[in-house]
Amino acid sequence: MEDKPFLTLERLRQGAKLEPLVLPISEEFVAAFCHATSEKPTFLEGRQVAPTGIAGIWGRRAYLVNHRMPGGSVLFQLQYEFDRPVFVGDTLTAQARVKEITDRKGRPLVRFRVEAKNQRGEGVAAVELAVLWSK
Repeated sequence: MEDKPFLTLERLRQGAKLEPLVLPISEEFVAAFCHATSEKPTFLEGRQVAPTGIAGIWGRRAYLVNHRMPGGSVLFQLQYEFDRPVFVGDTLTAQARVKEITDRKGRPLVRFRVEAKNQRGEGVAAVELAVLWSK
């Protein structure tokens, strides 16, 4: 597996958009998630719905598309907003942007907002997260 470069604080600035993450919501992906979390599959109008917890996966992966976190960085906070269900067979495009960078006890705290749309361009959810960056 090829090592990805670290996502450096120097690359980030308020308002910066990062490369979008494209994530197909396959039956296998949802089954693996349900198995790992002991969630039961749910259906709406005869279609399998992706568990809302999957937002935690694409929310974090969306700002690390071609990078990895530097050692010592800590996911500090997650907040979700859901607009409509995501179904098996949908393809999400999640776009992360830097909401703000502040100081927390001498360490940078980077807040991201990640908005996801389905293949029809409909907003499905947003994730706001904060990362306490390594020094």
